[in-house]
Amino acid sequence: MIFPQKKEFFVLELNTIQEKITITSFLKKEEKKAIKMYSEVEKKIYGKKEYDVVLIGADNITELKKAYPNYFADTNEFIKNLIKILHKVN
Repeated sequence: MIFPQKKEFFVLELNTIQEKITITSFLKKEEKKAIKMYSEVEKKIYGKKEYDVVLIGADNITELKKAYPNYFADTNEFIKNLIKILHKVN
């Protein structure tokens, strides 16, 4: 995945059923748009433990990868661990 280096906000959507992560990036000036998308996805997945969404601010994709390396590693391993955690919580 290659993103331009001037992104500021990232919405990461985890779907454990399909075992995939979708990343949507926003420019700094699109902060309200990023928050709106995050809120809409939160409402859509409310109560569904197979899904998760996060809104992350980062200077660029490189910094995002440094701060959250687990999202960019082997997603199968990450999803397995997240499922274990979600089952313990619920």
